[in-house]
Amino acid sequence: MSLKVRRETYGKDAVHEEIATSLHAVGSVHYRLLDYETARLYHETALNMRKRLFGDSIHSDIATSLYAMGLVCNSEGDTTGARMYHEQSLAMKRDLHGGLDAVVGLSLKHACT
Repeated sequence: MSLKVRRETYGKDAVHEEIATSLHAVGSVHYRLLDYETARLYHETALNMRKRLFGDSIHSDIATSLYAMGLVCNSEGDTTGARMYHEQSLAMKRDLHGGLDAVVGLSLKHACT
């Protein structure tokens, strides 16, 4: 379902997991189009919505949003921001998955670059 349809379904200002998923997807498209400013806007909005939904709990969707923000920051040349987001994502993924599985390893790779 598109972001527009989800906002119409749940309400323009609704905080909903499916809206956050659509925001993240739109951000990823803009990232692939090298439109980092717009990607940042969508990924930040998705991250903030996911934090409102899940609070301080350890959740894979929050980890995914943190990872995406790290990628955007890195592409914009903000290595400090990239490292911060990737380290947060890595910590959350370690808590979720434990050890060094493939998901954690990818976050570790980006946190170190």
